[in-house]
Amino acid sequence: MNFNFLKSPFSLFRYREIGARVRRAISRVISRVISRVRRRNSAAHESGRLLAAWPPAAHLAEQRNLEVLLPYRPLISLVIPIYNTPEIYLRNCLDSVLAQSYSNWEACLVDDCSPHPHVRKILQEYAQSDARFRTLFRNTNGHISTATNDGWKMARGEFIGLVDHDDLLWPNALFEVVSELNKNPQLDVIYSDEDKINDREIHSEPFFKPDWSPDLLPNMMFLSHFLVVRRRLVAEIGGYESCFNGTQDWELVLRIAERTESIFHLRKILYSWRIWSGSTAQGEEPAKPYVTSAQERAVAQVIRRRHYQAFLETGPIPNTFRMKFLPVQRRHLSVIILNLQPEFLDKTILTLAYRTDFSPTEIIIVGESNQQERILELRRQSVGGAAADATGVFNSETALRFVEIAPGVDSAGSPRATAEVGRWANAGAEQARGEYLIFLDVGLEALSSDWLTRLVGHLDHAGVGIVGTRLLSPSRHVLHCGYVVGNRRNGTASPYEGLPDTPGYMYQNFLQRNVTGVSIRCFLTPKALFNQLGGFDVSSFPRNHFDLDYCLRAKDAGYRTVYEPASVLISARKAPVPIQKEDLELHKKWDARYPIDPYFIDSNVVTGSL
Repeated sequence: MNFNFLKSPFSLFRYREIGARVRRAISRVISRVISRVRRRNSAAHESGRLLAAWPPAAHLAEQRNLEVLLPYRPLISLVIPIYNTPEIYLRNCLDSVLAQSYSNWEACLVDDCSPHPHVRKILQEYAQSDARFRTLFRNTNGHISTATNDGWKMARGEFIGLVDHDDLLWPNALFEVVSELNKNPQLDVIYSDEDKINDREIHSEPFFKPDWSPDLLPNMMFLSHFLVVRRRLVAEIGGYESCFNGTQDWELVLRIAERTESIFHLRKILYSWRIWSGSTAQGEEPAKPYVTSAQERAVAQVIRRRHYQAFLETGPIPNTFRMKFLPVQRRHLSVIILNLQPEFLDKTILTLAYRTDFSPTEIIIVGESNQQERILELRRQSVGGAAADATGVFNSETALRFVEIAPGVDSAGSPRATAEVGRWANAGAEQARGEYLIFLDVGLEALSSDWLTRLVGHLDHAGVGIVGTRLLSPSRHVLHCGYVVGNRRNGTASPYEGLPDTPGYMYQNFLQRNVTGVSIRCFLTPKALFNQLGGFDVSSFPRNHFDLDYCLRAKDAGYRTVYEPASVLISARKAPVPIQKEDLELHKKWDARYPIDPYFIDSNVVTGSL
């Protein structure tokens, strides 16, 4: 072979470049193959886990025997609007109803004037074979809201269950619902977890949901399927409105949630969405183009009905939204800065001065070294013109006060290595004159000037007792996105802590939602509630967990904690060091009451065994 072409430097360069391109191309092909195999294996593993959760025949037989022993056996009316459903999917759907281990049901089948003749034939076949199938054949096509209204109006049950014409009910679905109603007969709404199933009957994409979270619902329709609602409530609100076709269930639940708080989450998969080309379960984007518009109008109606002062914003993923709440009226706000590391105090002070569009009534600085001269010097500089555009702490109407804490000592009289932060916070709150209190750490910088306005706006809503936010490190790693409790966890931090800023499972870190607790590093609460609860419990939690304990006591008193992800704060300080004694005390006090966190989906559940 003639290698003379290699004598030219340019030719040699081209030869090497061609070789590099070939190697890169081969590497890309290998990577794609490996990725495809991994996805296939992952999907097979996930499908296997979901099938393992499918109730075995012996379990279903036991439920059928137990049904007669239930003292409360309400009739459940399954409302199934139908239009041109492929025969195999329609039969699978109706067979899944027949397979229920609970027998006191009826299925209200409403054909919305399907042109395909097989639909009427199949519905008549099932109605003739089992009288619990009741049919209605519409003469005109009214679309899904009208057909569903016809369904619940013909229903005779105390509750209605919503089923799509191409989906599957798990065989234990109704028994699980009725079992819960026997424990809590006052419930008005019950919803379960769900997954998806394709045309090869492979299960995938399980959706494990939080417990009832009223502050998440306007941002994301997380109830979905399986959804059971007391029929009386549907009748009271007039059923579905046809102008919201495509998002009719979300819009219905938004109105129902304004009439009842008796809403329960069954932590079991009881429903499978069918994935095919005509289904809304196919992909993240809506199958029909009018859905997004209907969703936006449905959430906008919530703002009008509830008289919110709010702007509607697009959410982080399709089919989600975010509300920017504005305070309905001027609120007197006391900012309490816990000066744990004086070298970082300037950052929080300057954030309040330059990156805050909500002026507090007063600033209270709590610490062993009060830094009075430093703060007064910052104010003098601003008043002198160095910061003419400053607001917040430098506003002439904002009072600036200091609370000096005596150094803590241990039982031997030596200074404690860790400050009793809870005692500091209580001391600041005792001096506060505002109707709202916000506790802030030092070393905080805001990414946007509306961070405080967004937080305060939530407290205008009935039942909201605490508001917190997303805390990131300077490298944009998660420091805090809500606390997690439960006896399966060793601590209270979210498992996302320390990871790069991530949306988390089902984008929960980027959505307004309810959480079990938030950090004292940014902790907003009404002064009246603070007094009602007796402040932070520093006898049990002097250094750690007093903030979470406060949130749990507030929850037991009927108040919610809200996480506001759009108010992002960058913290220069590291997370507090855990105190083992207080960790044990927290578990001892709360694990029996909250064995599983009601709002957080544990990654062990999502990625491990069901």
